[in-house]
Amino acid sequence: KQWYQRRVAITAGTFESIGVKVDVLENTEGLVDQVFCANCALVWGGKAVISRMANIPRRAESDPTLEWFKSHGYEVYDARQHDILLEGCGDFAYNFDRKHAYLGYGFRTSESALDVIRNVIDFSGTQFHGLKLVSELCYHLDTAMLNLSRGHALVYAPAFDRESLNLIKDVNGEEKRKKYRLRLCVDTTA
Repeated sequence: KQWYQRRVAITAGTFESIGVKVDVLENTEGLVDQVFCANCALVWGGKAVISRMANIPRRAESDPTLEWFKSHGYEVYDARQHDILLEGCGDFAYNFDRKHAYLGYGFRTSESALDVIRNVIDFSGTQFHGLKLVSELCYHLDTAMLNLSRGHALVYAPAFDRESLNLIKDVNGEEKRKKYRLRLCVDTTA
């Protein structure tokens, strides 16, 4: 009931009022973390790569997700057939202009998922990068980096290894790096 009220307030009150179509994947009995639907698939260019979750209880979420994407006309690839971990859009991000796309790995997505994604998704016109997460505070890429408009990124620097952080800085350019010193500060004492 609480989620239904929240969904109505968010979708009807905000997104749908400005013309955005909202589709809902109905909850499946017993899948308590299904509300974190971004983790269930990586979606790009009409293709949905179904996740193989790190936490075993969450793996059952992939079945209804796969069926939803199929029924909505997506080309579906099931990553569960590989011995990898992949937590979909929780570990996937792209720049505003789609010239760069990133897959975070290290905690919930395995490094070997990079090769699977490269072989499955057509990233024509987009440079695809892997970013290694090293801070347990940021077990998903979406907890460590937020791409903003015009090539700016909000980043929690300690979440990344040096090579990945340098890549983020290079993609966003030296001039922008000097002009915009953006950092996401996390209070670990709370």
